[in-house]
Amino acid sequence: MMAWRRIHIGHEKDDATIGWLRVWDHEWRPTGASVFLPPNTPAASQFEIYEVLTPLPVRFAAREISAGVWSFWTEDGGPPE
Repeated sequence: MMAWRRIHIGHEKDDATIGWLRVWDHEWRPTGASVFLPPNTPAASQFEIYEVLTPLPVRFAAREISAGVWSFWTEDGGPPE
């Protein structure tokens, strides 16, 4: 099982980046997969996994954790922060 690390928590449309990619500037493609991440309660811990299809695809898990507040995670070994 791949380990995940949180890379950003912030408001929708903020300056969130994953590696070189500005998350809100691109269309996210759902992969159909999800992962359970902290906090460890089923209702709050299932994150959808998305891809952004650029010349170098970027994959991440994201979830709106509060009204307009998003949490983003990448797999360890993913793009640097």
